[in-house]
Amino acid sequence: MAMTIARTELLRLREAAAEYKIPEPELRDLVEQGRLELYEMDDEGGRIWLVARDEVATMAAERFIRRENFRHLMGVKISISDASFKYHFHTGTISKWTKQGHVKVLERTANQVYVDEADLAYARALADLKGTKRGSSLFK
Repeated sequence: MAMTIARTELLRLREAAAEYKIPEPELRDLVEQGRLELYEMDDEGGRIWLVARDEVATMAAERFIRRENFRHLMGVKISISDASFKYHFHTGTISKWTKQGHVKVLERTANQVYVDEADLAYARALADLKGTKRGSSLFK
């Protein structure tokens, strides 16, 4: 039984788990971590827990985006400025990710920092899936 609230289709936890092949306990963990919003409603049988279909679909899609998907780019050097242009991330953001260890630095010269292109391709895929919001963390 799907419900709609403010243009958001809601599913019971067990329905979402079955439809998107994510175990129900994992969905409960995501709710507890605050990564998935929970909607509670009264039903004839008592209180029911619902989640937004689009949020669960995004979580399910994330499972298929892995760094290994970009192994063909592993070890390919790209400068931060070229990566910024190619992958549409601000150079400051890429620099921050290198300091945080999300993007591997392959070489430093006097004028350039070269990073692993596989890390930037992975980041772009995540950003395209999740959407990017100013100040939000792409890597969790």
